[in-house]
Amino acid sequence: MVSEAVAIEKLIYQGSTLLVFVTTAFLGIVAFKSNRAGLINKIFLLFSFSISSWSICLFFNTIASTASAALLWVKCLHGFALGIPAFFFLLTIAITQNQRKVHRIFYVVALLILVNVAIAFSSAFVGVSYNPGFGFFVAVPQKLYPVHLATFFSLAVCAFWVLIRGYIQANSSRKLQLRYFLLASLIGSLGGVTNYFINYRIKIFPVYPLGNYTIILYTLITMYAIVRYRLLDINLVITRATVFMIVYAAVLGVPLAGALVWQRQLEQALGSMWWVGLWVAVAVLSTTAHYANLYFRQRAEERLLEEQRRYQTVLRQAAQGMTLIKEMGKLLNLIVHILTRTVRITHAAVYLLDKEAKVYVLRACRGAGGPDVGHMLPADSLLIAELGKQKGAVVQEEMKLELQGGGGTAQLAGAERGMGAIEAAVIVPSFVEEKLIGFLVLGEKKSGKMYSEDDLQVFEVLASQAALAIENAQFYDELQRTQADLFQTAKMATLGQMAGGMSHQINNRFYVLTILAGTMKAALAAAGWDGVGPELKELVEKSKVTFQKIEDNAIRGGDIVKTLLRFSRPSRGDQKPVSVQEIVETALDVVQYKIKLEELDFSKDYEPDLPLIHGNVNQLADSLFNLFSNAYDAIQSKQERLKPPDFRGSIAVTVRTVQQGRVQLTIRDNGIGMSPQEVSQLFIPFFTTKATSEKGTGLGLFVIKRIVEHHGGQIQATSQFGEGTAFIITLPAAQPAQAVA
Repeated sequence: MVSEAVAIEKLIYQGSTLLVFVTTAFLGIVAFKSNRAGLINKIFLLFSFSISSWSICLFFNTIASTASAALLWVKCLHGFALGIPAFFFLLTIAITQNQRKVHRIFYVVALLILVNVAIAFSSAFVGVSYNPGFGFFVAVPQKLYPVHLATFFSLAVCAFWVLIRGYIQANSSRKLQLRYFLLASLIGSLGGVTNYFINYRIKIFPVYPLGNYTIILYTLITMYAIVRYRLLDINLVITRATVFMIVYAAVLGVPLAGALVWQRQLEQALGSMWWVGLWVAVAVLSTTAHYANLYFRQRAEERLLEEQRRYQTVLRQAAQGMTLIKEMGKLLNLIVHILTRTVRITHAAVYLLDKEAKVYVLRACRGAGGPDVGHMLPADSLLIAELGKQKGAVVQEEMKLELQGGGGTAQLAGAERGMGAIEAAVIVPSFVEEKLIGFLVLGEKKSGKMYSEDDLQVFEVLASQAALAIENAQFYDELQRTQADLFQTAKMATLGQMAGGMSHQINNRFYVLTILAGTMKAALAAAGWDGVGPELKELVEKSKVTFQKIEDNAIRGGDIVKTLLRFSRPSRGDQKPVSVQEIVETALDVVQYKIKLEELDFSKDYEPDLPLIHGNVNQLADSLFNLFSNAYDAIQSKQERLKPPDFRGSIAVTVRTVQQGRVQLTIRDNGIGMSPQEVSQLFIPFFTTKATSEKGTGLGLFVIKRIVEHHGGQIQATSQFGEGTAFIITLPAAQPAQAVA
């Protein structure tokens, strides 16, 4: 017989072993069911199974009535006990390092477990004896028992070394995950090893019966880390399961336990059919438990996800109002502003497709992180291919886990590297009719928390609405460009009509002046001036010079009218193979009447054997005319504003062949230059850097860009204030068939 105090201690100890069995088995099953394919989840199930199996064997050992039964349970629990540090070691490697290592180490660990299980069932490992101080049969270590202890503690030390090292090297969000798992594992292991005290007859009450409760505390802390920081791939599954278990245990378990305790009283009150009343009560309570479970589950989720639900609501509202914004710049800046401020992430960015260049360009960003505006990703990159394959949000951390598990492809590996290059924790693509028009880049959460599945769903809704809003804004921009083109076309057509109508009148006047000047010059030359005085003779010579100047300027004026008439006639869109030199010279024919080229250092540098391009001479020459004119204005502005000493303006034209059969034309000046902000807005309609609207309308560069793009080319500008500006035009060379035509 045991004393009452020992009986109470034994009862507490038995209760702790049962609770360890229930909680660890529950945690392992829920983790596995949430993601059966995940390697970490599988190892976590084996780890939890080892703990729960050890605890249930320990319970049966405490209730064994014979030495032989107790010995069997003691050997079984020692076999399962070794699985605890073994699978814990594999779990720490899978969580903190490359999961491929798990497959290599698994066989070594499995061999250790098998060897120790074989030792455990040998007669030289352990025996049992009844101990009244504990109230049950306890193990008696034999000569092979130290092998088990050495293996157990070696695996435990290695596991904690891997976990602590992984914690030190982890990033901020991973640190929060591992911190709780490390704390829980330390508490659980320190409590679990106290069971070895029993084998050496060490009884420190209440350490040995309450040691198992630290394992339960481990379970609770791990559950918190899973729910709060997605330690494993479980979102709300564990929260809902916990609420379900507690509610049904309280609503149904307590009445059932009461019925078993007060069975006699119920039989006396209700007779032999007392169990019918019990079934009716259980049926009623089941309905109550169902609604109670829904209520408490909702409250638990609201409490746990309060911050998430708050910003998710804001994002949904923003998605609904996004389509009302027509200006692209304002729309993109609004998107990144809402994301960084509402979700509280380090940075956010928006990439949009440039159809002609076949690249995705960073158009807006906010926060500290990622590349600068203008960064480009090729449309054929592995990251873009993976986005097209997934059709939904991709998470870099999940990519890493899949690659570590050995299930990734070369495309996935390249996509993961691409995400790392732009510092993206999450990328959410935007599709319009199966076409990827852009994507959102999200950095890490400042709180260090992980992105939940609910987060990703809301981001996908936001991206879908953003795609529609971006399409609307692009249509609006296209409409503005069309209007500007129509305006320019109408202006040039009017100018052409005016020039056509006026050219004959002006040319007739110039012709009359030429005839009059020539006639007077001939008359003066034919008259005899030998007998006149020197003063009159000098006056006649001056008159001859004056009439010669009138004749020369009248002829030059006629040439100007002819050039303007040819240059201002509206184009019918006819394109033909033409040399870049011809385009430059055509532009210079006109610009020389506005710019005094002799006052500048003007240079032309053509690469030999330049290929022809396929284009419209008038349109391209018109573009160069505007660029030359702008360069001259910038030089004049520098002279007026900065007044540099010994300054002389320069304009340089360089033409080279670049890759993929394209011709690159650069016009560089040493004028006033521009700030980076001005350069970024150069090609926006109605934006001008001129001092007054009389000097610039803001449509010239916009129209030039449209003309160059219409020819399949690109135009870029680089500038530095006070140093000068360079415009770089790249045009495709004419195809052989076009050149022959």
